Amino acid sequence: ILDRDIGRLPVVESGRLVGIITEGDVARALRAFRDLHDTASKQHARIYNILVSDVMTHDVKFVYTDTPLEEVKRIILTDNIGGLPVLNHREEVVGVITRRSILDYLVRTG
Repeated sequence: ILDRDIGRLPVVESGRLVGIITEGDVARALRAFRDLHDTASKQHARIYNILVSDVMTHDVKFVYTDTPLEEVKRIILTDNIGGLPVLNHREEVVGVITRRSILDYLVRTG
């Protein structure tokens, strides 16, 4: 996430969307981890054992490839989220739509 400047990643297990992990999830997990483990030696040794499933958002909202853009914007604004996984009708993750991608699209077509 940090190395590639990606704000969020869908989490898929056995081909199914099971969650999403964001920069905020990672930051909160690292802060909580730091607060629990007071010595640097413990932190360094244990930080590599944190699992995605421990910090991801499990109840993830998503849209389908044919969801109208107005509905996507409504969900993003109402729930104040940065983006949504996009599924096809076989329930496979095929992408992510973000606030930034919507703005880019509106600027290009505006």
